[in-house]
Amino acid sequence: MSLIVEDGTGVFSANSYITLAEARSYAASRGLVLPTSDSDCEVALMNALEFIEANRSLYKGIKKSASQPLQFPRTGLVIDGYSVADN
Repeated sequence: MSLIVEDGTGVFSANSYITLAEARSYAASRGLVLPTSDSDCEVALMNALEFIEANRSLYKGIKKSASQPLQFPRTGLVIDGYSVADN
């Protein structure tokens, strides 16, 4: 299965928050090891999305749209009394 990435527009069938390339770049810059197989890495990214979704009660703000299927993007975030842009 290939990744369908949430790009901030409420992609209905998204199964990842980042691309495979973004994940590999992030991991490499921090000395982390990801599976060498793209399909194994994609499974890990899909599992990461499920973990994020399962912890929805921890997030501040609200979903940007009531109809979006995932918890992100979000809006209405205030940190230390200051509003944070939703982009």
